[in-house]
Amino acid sequence: MSKYLRFKSFLVISALVIAFVSCSDDDNDPTPQPALDVVGIASNTAELSNLVAALEKVDLVGTLQGAGPFTIFAPNDEAFAQFLSANGFASLEAVPDDVLTQVLLNHVVSGDLGSGDLSTGFDLSTLATGAGGLNLSLSIDTSDGVKVNGSTVTAPNRKGTNGTIHIIDAVIGLPTTPVTFVTTNPNLSSLATALTTATPNNDFVTTLSGDGPFTILAPTDDAFAELLGRLDGFDSFDDFNTEQLQTLLATILQYHVVSGDAEASADLTNEQVITTLQGEDLTVRIEGGVVSFLDADIEQPANVAVADIVASNAIVHAIDKVLLPQEAVDALEGVLLSSITDIAIATPALSNLVAALVAANGELPTVLRGDGPFTVFAPTDAAFKAFLEANDFATLGDVPVDVLTNVLLNHVVSGANFSTDLTTGYVSTLSTSGPEETALSMFINTADGVVLNGGRANSGATVATADIKASNGVVHVVNGVIGLPNVVNHAIANPQFTTLVNALTTLTPATDFASILARTEGENEDGINPSFTVFAPTNSAFAALDAIPAEPTLTQVLLHHVVGGANVRSTALTPDGDTVATTLENDEITITLPGTGDNIADVQDGSGNNDIGITAVDVQATNGVIHVLNKVMIPNTTNNSN
Repeated sequence: MSKYLRFKSFLVISALVIAFVSCSDDDNDPTPQPALDVVGIASNTAELSNLVAALEKVDLVGTLQGAGPFTIFAPNDEAFAQFLSANGFASLEAVPDDVLTQVLLNHVVSGDLGSGDLSTGFDLSTLATGAGGLNLSLSIDTSDGVKVNGSTVTAPNRKGTNGTIHIIDAVIGLPTTPVTFVTTNPNLSSLATALTTATPNNDFVTTLSGDGPFTILAPTDDAFAELLGRLDGFDSFDDFNTEQLQTLLATILQYHVVSGDAEASADLTNEQVITTLQGEDLTVRIEGGVVSFLDADIEQPANVAVADIVASNAIVHAIDKVLLPQEAVDALEGVLLSSITDIAIATPALSNLVAALVAANGELPTVLRGDGPFTVFAPTDAAFKAFLEANDFATLGDVPVDVLTNVLLNHVVSGANFSTDLTTGYVSTLSTSGPEETALSMFINTADGVVLNGGRANSGATVATADIKASNGVVHVVNGVIGLPNVVNHAIANPQFTTLVNALTTLTPATDFASILARTEGENEDGINPSFTVFAPTNSAFAALDAIPAEPTLTQVLLHHVVGGANVRSTALTPDGDTVATTLENDEITITLPGTGDNIADVQDGSGNNDIGITAVDVQATNGVIHVLNKVMIPNTTNNSN
């Protein structure tokens, strides 16, 4: 054989191999392209024969063979049989074409959506026509599989060339009423209960299934939870357990219905007044594109959370608050609680507090409308005036925002603490200090009324009016603005430290401990850093001494109780071991965790005494932290700072 023939044979064989491999690759394509459009898929699916017949009857086949793409929720044959039976039709031929067309279009959505693209809500609109000439909405619930207006998807994701089919077990019937949407959306379950079992003497289902048209404002589950939280003594709809209360609830629900007009959000105008089925008016507010409704309640307006849910006879707007007419506000007097922010707004003597909340941090009014619960010690207008004068501020606007914010947060404690819950001792406020943003402490003294951080003479306050119950906590009106406490303020505030305070002031005038320990920034010429850890002996600890020493020795004793340049909280101590620290007196002390007996920790002082205990920890100030001692520490006076 010639070289030419051998070469030619090689080329032929190579071509055949390449062709074979190419065909083999095509055969192994893991994602072959669908060959049928959505109508073709339906036609080739045995359980969709009735759907195909219905599409042919009203000439929708051509439409759904178009470019699309379409998502079709396709009722199976059993679903169509149930639909015909329920509506008194002997066959598909008996269904009027205009009715059948709209029913079928109500199963078709523009776009190609797989089951993974679906989420709970009202984001989808069908090709059917609803109120106001708008496309009907669909209620999708993906909390357990996929449900569409209550129909269950039984076979998802049948892909075609121009869309996707999801087979469902029931025909999505018409008309679609607001009741359909309320009862099929898990976020409106409270409204469904309110419209039915909670108001047995009112047939809201029949009313809202009527011709309409209606505009429905539908409070979400969170909105109803917020309302129940504001009603003193109410935990659920079960507490509307008398005919009078059920009538009141029905009145509230009627205030959410506008009859005679189905208004889309685009049709609403700012300051528009609309009259409700209950008879009272609502005012529309539109700011920054947000649509809200103002009612007779002093709380925040109801904002539209989901707009333009289109039913056959209504347009529904989901809102984030239950609206209250004046009739309901009057009926609930003494029962309807306001948030802490709104109590302040409604109290003339707290107008400066409201102004301060706004000036300090635009989010604070919203925070104090939140769930909480909070305890707020609310300074009066006179208290704010005195605060501004004492600190040389002409107006609230002159106070640095970060300072004002921290001062206000120093009046807020977590939890709802009524006067009967308050006991003498320390609590943490929401105000913070230092780079680690450690919560500041507040000393509460209930020996004679309720005194906070030692009262006004010590930048504290006294409760003037207690126990104003709020929906999210409690307000106590106080006669002073509670300043940010330093370690000296904390020592003065606690009556257990009167001997210590006397020792730091009257008995050691040459050292001026009060000025040193009140310092909050910068080193003085003495080189002392203003971050202190103070070990504070109680009155009984001083009483155990044979005598309080004279000033030179007492000064060294007091310096032996202070560590400079460090805010050492209990969490920074060595667990199950020793922590050694050098005091301002220059002796070392050793702190051992855990303590013996009732001690949180044991302490050995500079003289070697090791029977000293820490009994309370972490009293946080702006410039340091205090730990309480049950004995006075004695330094080695031969080794001191002098």
